[in-house]
Amino acid sequence: MHVTDPAFKEVGVNNKFQVTTEDVKTPRLPSKEERDSLLKGITEVKDWDELDKDIFVMNLKNKSLLNLSKTYPSISTKTLKKLKDKIEN
Repeated sequence: MHVTDPAFKEVGVNNKFQVTTEDVKTPRLPSKEERDSLLKGITEVKDWDELDKDIFVMNLKNKSLLNLSKTYPSISTKTLKKLKDKIEN
């Protein structure tokens, strides 16, 4: 038994597809060297594992300074701003 909605209309399928892409920044993890260079001298992160450091760097890229201050209260707002400015440029 085959049941369909009476409002359903069959339509032909066009097999010609056109794909357009936008110039969007794709989030990517920095290399270990880039990350370590960015975090050099930041004592609050020296005991963090690799994953925590990567998450922190991605948060620097994507989160607001206010949100970063709440998430990482042990790091001064001045330091967070410096790191955020450094990573955005």
